[in-house]
Amino acid sequence: TIQAALDATPASLVTADEQWDILIDESAAGVTEWSSTSTITVPSRTTDATRFIRIKPNTGKSFKDSANKLTNALRYNASNGVGLTKSTAFGNVLQCGAAYTRIEGIQVRCGHPLQDPYIETAGNVTTRDCIFEADSQHEGTVYQQAALAFQGSGGSRMINCVVAGNSAISTWSGSGTVEFRNCSFIRQGSAASQANGYCVYNNATV
Repeated sequence: TIQAALDATPASLVTADEQWDILIDESAAGVTEWSSTSTITVPSRTTDATRFIRIKPNTGKSFKDSANKLTNALRYNASNGVGLTKSTAFGNVLQCGAAYTRIEGIQVRCGHPLQDPYIETAGNVTTRDCIFEADSQHEGTVYQQAALAFQGSGGSRMINCVVAGNSAISTWSGSGTVEFRNCSFIRQGSAASQANGYCVYNNATV
């Protein structure tokens, strides 16, 4: 499983002098969606700028590799490439606890209204070319069930990513600075609780 591969990484990649690539392939023959009942967690590890963990689809398995990539909607669609989702309430789909991690080319979607697609508890994480989508009927609060929650030491960046959700889905930084480069934020839903759109605040730079 993806979690088993992440758990197999050394406690200190610096001491081991290693950089690990976790390549996500099909969960079954012809199936690129991984549905879990628990959070996929990048565990806390000792890392640096050259010895880190990278998570990405295997060759040809990203939505960026789809034959129709130029016309496909930039929304979660596991038929286009590797997608991560979680079927149970509460918690997160993907959580990153190791600094310097790189997350590239994957799709992440809440499979239940009471979830976060992504939460980060480490700093200096780079997320590139990803799609994060929260349930369109989600009515959580800003501090709970945010589409993207950054609770680490800062210095993280999201590049060329798409984030979709309703007004209760907010991007926020617990400390430090988070930078968004060429990212798109899509508000979905029309209920009164969804009327205010996205909130980007507390040391986030767009």
